[in-house]
Amino acid sequence: MKNIIIINFTDQILSLNSQIQINEFTNFEKLKITNQQACFIITNSLSDIPDEKYAAEIIDKSNIIFYLITINMEPELIEKSLLTKSVKAVISGLNQKNLITKLNELINMV
Repeated sequence: MKNIIIINFTDQILSLNSQIQINEFTNFEKLKITNQQACFIITNSLSDIPDEKYAAEIIDKSNIIFYLITINMEPELIEKSLLTKSVKAVISGLNQKNLITKLNELINMV
């Protein structure tokens, strides 16, 4: 059984395949990194992420793969983001409708 972390900064309720154990958090402070294979940060916009520097430090210290998913395309913000130096892949420009589909695809790749 896969073990995945999701940090969800959207108002989207995520329902995923039951073969995957999902640990969902709403911020980085309570984040518990154990043996998860990947972590998905889902946000409407990068500006929704509180304290980017703190988040980037946590990601840098971790040995698991982080993915950043932004629903609203914002290439100029993404290029300047501290987080993008820390995450393996940035997936941007998704809408609420295809978020679940894309997330399922990504989780199946992990």
